[in-house]
Amino acid sequence: MSRSNDEKSKSAFAKSYAEAIKKIEEVQKTGANTLSLMGVKLDRLPTLSGLSKLHTLDLSQSKIHDLSSLREATSIENLYFEDA
Repeated sequence: MSRSNDEKSKSAFAKSYAEAIKKIEEVQKTGANTLSLMGVKLDRLPTLSGLSKLHTLDLSQSKIHDLSSLREATSIENLYFEDA
């Protein structure tokens, strides 16, 4: 039996969210000042707390419509948000 479109959508979102969390954790670990979530199909941005050195954030092609997590990222100087 095939999965419903809703189940497939939830699964794809879960994979994308996990990918974003992995990238965020890598930036936290390395202290990098750039985070690219370009092409990661998210509808909301995961928390960015702990990224005090983050200067550049690329959300291009991400489908994010909830940017409330940006309040936590006060050091961002460059934000890229381009739709494909």
